[in-house]
Amino acid sequence: MKKLFLAASLLVLGAQAKAALLINNNTNCTINITIFAFDPAHPGCWGLQSNVLTLGPNSSESYNTVATLNTAAPLWGGGVMASIAGGPTTWGWNAGKFFFSGGGGGATVGVTSCGLNQLESVPNPCGGTATVTWQPFGSNILLEAN
Repeated sequence: MKKLFLAASLLVLGAQAKAALLINNNTNCTINITIFAFDPAHPGCWGLQSNVLTLGPNSSESYNTVATLNTAAPLWGGGVMASIAGGPTTWGWNAGKFFFSGGGGGATVGVTSCGLNQLESVPNPCGGTATVTWQPFGSNILLEAN
């Protein structure tokens, strides 16, 4: 049921933005995430890099476009401003790099054309193992830790 709700959320976001990013932390531990993307002025797999986003246990965050991080936390690193000129064929999300607060494993997941896996298992310092996934839904992305 939770996956169905998430898919529906992505469809709603996608109807507005055509390339939304939804991040879910379904673990019992706080995670820190760096988001990677590209736009016409910053091409390539690592063109744009966000500051660190801290996401508490069992919480979510979403972004409609890469330009959302121009004014919303965690912002793009180095004061860079992203552009969505040309539409979603010229910009997009590449990857998410996860680290658990208080130590523990980290993982980077993202688009395979950037040489990344879409699923990684990492130690969770709050107990057990977490699975981090990058799951496209059309042009929208679900980035999730379970």
